[in-house]
Amino acid sequence: MTQPSTLPPAPLPPTPVTWRQRTLERLVQHVRTVLPVSAVAFVTSDPTDGEPVGWFADDGLRAALITCMPQLVRTRTLLLPRVDAWEAAPELIDATTAQLGDEAAERAWATLRGASLIASPVRGEFGNELGAVVVASVDRRRPLRKEHLPTVEALADLAAISLERTSLLEAEGRRARDELRLKRAAEDVSGTLDPAEVYVRVAEHAASICGSSCSVLTRLNSRAG
Repeated sequence: MTQPSTLPPAPLPPTPVTWRQRTLERLVQHVRTVLPVSAVAFVTSDPTDGEPVGWFADDGLRAALITCMPQLVRTRTLLLPRVDAWEAAPELIDATTAQLGDEAAERAWATLRGASLIASPVRGEFGNELGAVVVASVDRRRPLRKEHLPTVEALADLAAISLERTSLLEAEGRRARDELRLKRAAEDVSGTLDPAEVYVRVAEHAASICGSSCSVLTRLNSRAG
């Protein structure tokens, strides 16, 4: 008897790319176009954003920069003609070792130590910290210098404008979705006069709405009152 074939499980849907991530990815491309960099990373102040969005010439440089990011981000733009000549270089080594372990940290530090680097804070219109942009070059023939500072700071300003606009777009998108759910809930509930059925429909919509925005449920209750 022929055994029924078993279909492979359906692949999981890809994680949606947020407006913020797309914006930062485009900024990364702009940085690579105008500066001789081996790595560029945008880190945001939002802890839910995960790892920085960026581009890295190799995995060692990526690992080193990501683990050292908290030590590199300052309130003012930082220029390091050579990372291992910085007075805070021992802190970078300690951070890398704590995150990666001795062997991996040694390889990562070997890549980063001779690099030139610029880290510039990204501030909003009212001076609020949105994150930072960090660029590095391991090419000794084309190091990052003082004359590159205005370009990096201008890109940081561009990132701030883009991030603030992105936040507004995301907030507007959430508001529009909440309004649509509220409208559908109101139409559904008003479609019957049976108190028991009304209760069931309100409960169903409340559960659905609260899954995305509890503020919508509050507004629904206020209208019902």
